[in-house]
Amino acid sequence: MGRKSTAMTEGSREFCSVLKTVSPGGVVIPPFIVWQGKTHRESYYREGGVEHEATFAVSPSGYMDDELGLEYMRQHFEPYTRGDYEGNPPPRCLIVDGHSSHVAWRVVKYALAHNIYMICLPSKSTHLLQPLDVGCFSLLQTTYERNLSTWLRTNPLLAISKVHFLDILQQTRRQVFTMDIIQSAWKAARCWPIDRTFHPLPTPPPRSASVSATSAVLDTPTLLRKLS
Repeated sequence: MGRKSTAMTEGSREFCSVLKTVSPGGVVIPPFIVWQGKTHRESYYREGGVEHEATFAVSPSGYMDDELGLEYMRQHFEPYTRGDYEGNPPPRCLIVDGHSSHVAWRVVKYALAHNIYMICLPSKSTHLLQPLDVGCFSLLQTTYERNLSTWLRTNPLLAISKVHFLDILQQTRRQVFTMDIIQSAWKAARCWPIDRTFHPLPTPPPRSASVSATSAVLDTPTLLRKLS
């Protein structure tokens, strides 16, 4: 599940996509970040010996596409969620929206082959059903903007680089993706906790022996049998 971000980097405005994945138990895997461009260098992510834990990719637009959707599944989601299993990992569920990069056949095929079951939310329902949309993205945006403003006031003569952007993003993620906020978002989207209690349908009351005129008219087969 991703969100488009805009940041002033190296003196110019460019776009990037940041995909964030969280579980109802509060586990947050590192982000999958798509830069706008054709190439990227390792120096983007290191400064002063600091290395950011994330998976990086590039596309001409900065958006996810079908190829990057497969890379997200193969190089990011599957390794981070399979744990230490060398054989077949336990089944995992991934809730996605209907973007083509999430539901392309080769993405779904890879997921099924690796015991990943995908649930695609109905169109135009993510503001109600997607936990990140319901309870995290708005807070993430306001917190990021506040942290960015603080950084710009502290460093008035510097243009924010990709490394600075990653530092601010990491700080924001720590502040927003707490256990309480994540679980509240899942509850608000009615995705967690799961109620496993079986609720049978109520037993209908017994039908009266006398048939009213209204029910006789509505129950055409019964009426025909009576007339015959």
